[in-house]
Amino acid sequence: MADADLIDRLRGMARHELSELLERIDCPPAEPTIRELLAAILQGQQDIMTALSDLQAAVNAEETQEAAVLTYLAGLPALIAAAGNDSAQLNALTAQITADTAKLKAGVDLAPSEGGGTPPATGAFTVTPTTASIPVGSSLPVPVSITGATGAVTAAGLPSGVTFNGTSLVPDGTQAAGSSSVTFGDAASNTATLALTVA
Repeated sequence: MADADLIDRLRGMARHELSELLERIDCPPAEPTIRELLAAILQGQQDIMTALSDLQAAVNAEETQEAAVLTYLAGLPALIAAAGNDSAQLNALTAQITADTAKLKAGVDLAPSEGGGTPPATGAFTVTPTTASIPVGSSLPVPVSITGATGAVTAAGLPSGVTFNGTSLVPDGTQAAGSSSVTFGDAASNTATLALTVA
């Protein structure tokens, strides 16, 4: 009997252990489901795409600033030529280049005409007079006063035979009769116009 009791006890223990084992198989420890794994993978891809987008924006910003610097450098010869031998204009141009160099070293955007930055306040740039007349064949200069200029000032729309030296319209005596609208502009893209008549 003792042996039979022992066998029954062992069978009971085996059943109990088997039952525990079956419970463990039926209810495994919490593991991620396929759906949860896919969600994690998709979130990781989204994070990667966001990081790539941020990187692309940073690269674009750097390329824009680089293009602004190249545009600025390409425009320097014209500014120097416009200044000519006028010491005041050359001094203003030197001051402008020095200031722009400091901006570049500090990583600040250049002015609009240099490819970026914030436009200066309008209304400060003026030209006097707003109308002028040059006699046909004259070589007498017509003084022009410009205030609020940033850097060298250039003039566009001048009739043939008339130049601008920074302070005056200078006819060379070969200009023909006619009229034109002369646009003055500075390095900060400020502009003003003068109605010029040759008669």
